[in-house]
Amino acid sequence: MAILKRLAAPRWWKIPRKLGKFVVSPRPGPHPKEECVPLAVLIRDYLKLAENLKEAKRIIKSGFVKVNGKVRNDHKFPVGLMDVVELGEKGKEGYLALRVIPSKGGFDFKQISDPERRLMRLDNKHFVRGGKVQLNFHDGENMLVDKEEAKKFSTGDVLLVETYGKKILKHLKLEPGAKAFVIKGENRGRIGEVIRIEKTRSMLGTLVVVKLEEKEIRVPKDFVFVVGRERPEVEV
Repeated sequence: MAILKRLAAPRWWKIPRKLGKFVVSPRPGPHPKEECVPLAVLIRDYLKLAENLKEAKRIIKSGFVKVNGKVRNDHKFPVGLMDVVELGEKGKEGYLALRVIPSKGGFDFKQISDPERRLMRLDNKHFVRGGKVQLNFHDGENMLVDKEEAKKFSTGDVLLVETYGKKILKHLKLEPGAKAFVIKGENRGRIGEVIRIEKTRSMLGTLVVVKLEEKEIRVPKDFVFVVGRERPEVEV
């Protein structure tokens, strides 16, 4: 995705389609190219903090833009699901913190007051040298744990962690009673309660039954993202 035409950009990007021929393309990174937005587009087109790409680059290269606790100077850096974006210095004028949450057709960038905590969904795990197990998360992050500790975690579970340091604060299991976002499909962006988990022999694999306000839906396991038990553990 070195060059991206505006008309070919993901439909959910809130950009003028006829203002110029090209738009900033997200660099390959932790999120799929159709499920992220580059920092420059976020700064210029969503937050309206810059009038053009040059101004957006200047803001980003100032060192005051953080994604998940790390300073990002690359205007093409991809921002995606459940990332925490901070602009400026906390406690000072102009500071802004956002969480990327799913919405129908795309993402919303919700202003938050709890940027010190974030959610990471476990996508897979594997053994590494030294008897450790590496946990790999949806946002490209990974974590090494002891073999015994790794047994507690299953794919689809979510960890509430400190944004700075990744200390585990809470383990949110994908199980009946959990509150979860639907992150794909026609119900994307809605929060419901997990009713049950069904293992099937079909190509869809494991299905999750989620109760929304007016109906129950059955979706593939990777369509859900646990956010809490009785209520979400972070601002969404």
